[in-house]
Parts: sequence; structure tokens; C-alpha cells
Amino acid sequence: MTRLPALLALPVLLSALGCASSEADLGSGSGSGGGTQIDLCNQDGAFACDGSTAVLCSNEKVRVDCAAMGKSCEPGIGCAVCSPGAGTCENGNATVCRGDGSGWVSYECDPMQGMTCGANGCTGACSWGSLGQSYVGCDYSPTVTLNNGLWNGFHFAVALSNLGTVPANVVVTRGTETIESVTVEPGALEVIELPWGRSSRVPIQK
Repeated sequence: MTRLPALLALPVLLSALGCASSEADLGSGSGSGGGTQIDLCNQDGAFACDGSTAVLCSNEKVRVDCAAMGKSCEPGIGCAVCSPGAGTCENGNATVCRGDGSGWVSYECDPMQGMTCGANGCTGACSWGSLGQSYVGCDYSPTVTLNNGLWNGFHFAVALSNLGTVPANVVVTRGTETIESVTVEPGALEVIELPWGRSSRVPIQK
């Protein structure tokens, strides 16, 4: 498999006009991974907890024994596999519970992105538990869109903006090769032209 050029931001948050690789459904819980827990009973279908029993807020007669299913009761969610936002980390291998408590996701706790591996999971501005439901992130891969090829001034490039409060050191790589390094100041927008090559294209399936 050919890898496209990757963008790496250290250690603050970037917004890239393109494709983000961050998980959209992570980090919305209140566990050790970060984020904010859903407020009790403020949404249709929300559950309160009576021990390990999930009680439907709109109808207290609806009660579900979470323990009988091998799950725990999480306020607002009901029966869940894990506590949203909770995480583990060992030897750089991290896990985080999805924001809806439906299961765990594994990922690399990368120190180059300012992440720290600890007993309660992977922490840092670039960790999945901190990013939450957003396209803002620290690690991106560019994608190629259709172009009619009629304009000779076309440049393959990526636009980056720094949403943090400190400068972001951005490294563009292709495989193990460093293509470009640039510092993006807080609130600034930078356009980085990327070297074009056939490896940057995804073959059209016929």
C-alpha cells in the first residue's frame, strides 16, 4: 500500500482543509480521557442509573439490568460497554472508550504529538480523548480530488490553521522522508505546497 504524505502537528490543535484522520465519535464522555459527560435526562431517550440498572428518564417503568448483559450503567447513556472517555495506556499503546460507551478504540500514544502515556490513558492536546467530536486534529493525510487539468497553475497543496494559543511545529512526511517543516503561529493560516507524484493518487477502480 502506498502511503500519502502525512502532516504532523506538535503539540497543539490544527484545522486542515482536507481530510482528517481523527475519530469523529471519540472523546465526548467524562472519563479519564477528557471531554464532557452528557447531562442527565436532558435528551430524548436518556437514561438515569439506579446502581447497575438503567432507568429511562421519560418512563421510570422502563428498567434495564445492565449487569445481566455484562455491562455497566452510565448516566445519560444507559447500559454501556465502558465509561465514555475512559482510557488505558501502556508502552505507547493506548485505548479510549467511545463517546457513546459502545466499545474501545486502540491507537498509538505518540510522544511526537505531545501525547503522554499514563496509568489513566493517553493525555495531551492531540490525544483522541481530548479532541472530541471535531475535524480539528494533529495528524492528517491529504487527498486528491478530481481536476480537469486545464489550468497550468494548479498546485497540490494543503492549508493549515492553528487554533491553539502557542505555535504549532508542523512536519510533512512521505513515508520516512521529511518533505517540509514549518511553524504555524496561533491564529495563522499557512499553505504548504506538496510535491506531486503518482503515489499521491488513489487509482480509480474500474
